[in-house]
Amino acid sequence: MVPSVARWRLLRVELETPGLNVALDQAILLSVEEGKSPATLRLWVNPPSVVIGRHQNAKEEVDFDACKTYGVQVVRRFTGGGAVYHDKGNLNWSIIARKEDLGVKSAISGFELAGKAIITGLNALGFLAEFVPPNSIHLGRGKISGMAAYMKRKSLLIHGTLLVHTDLEILRKVLKHLKVEVTSLKEALGAIPDKDSLIETLVWGFSKQLNANFVSGGVYPWEMEEAIRLYPQTIAAT
Repeated sequence: MVPSVARWRLLRVELETPGLNVALDQAILLSVEEGKSPATLRLWVNPPSVVIGRHQNAKEEVDFDACKTYGVQVVRRFTGGGAVYHDKGNLNWSIIARKEDLGVKSAISGFELAGKAIITGLNALGFLAEFVPPNSIHLGRGKISGMAAYMKRKSLLIHGTLLVHTDLEILRKVLKHLKVEVTSLKEALGAIPDKDSLIETLVWGFSKQLNANFVSGGVYPWEMEEAIRLYPQTIAAT
């Protein structure tokens, strides 16, 4: 059960370096764990990049020749799971909070909670999305969102993608192993959804499922300092 209404930070900060964006998620998690930062919902967009999971072999997952052709960077995140493609048409979201604030005790239950939040927003916009265990959201026959998590003793991070108007042709060329077919909101709608309406409705979905009152905020100096320190760990060997 999600606790009573809590004050959360809504963070819409986008950095122009994919690895630094990934490192910022980890830095916020560490800060939340230490009690220095509040529960946070982060919405952000990355430049064209492939983000591989913590334990993946980059050469096995990524077509580096295609990445070079299309100007796609390759970085490694600190969470597990599979490789994903980011571009300006993909909306990334991150939930970072103490487990007691989420009312969950495991990553699996966290995936379900986050999935309900995204689907609540998408359904309000007319998209009939569904949660596919353990950590995916599908629209029709295609996957539009995948999630990964990292759990600390007191805190949990869940982050994921939402394929809004991603270039799926490039996605299929830079990723070597697509386990399921993918789609986007643009393909389902036949047009690019209005960005402001989409974000507003997704935040509403998160507020309903997390019982959260979101207040816009910025990155704390200590979070950015930690992200810069962690940044070298995001460099994926070629």
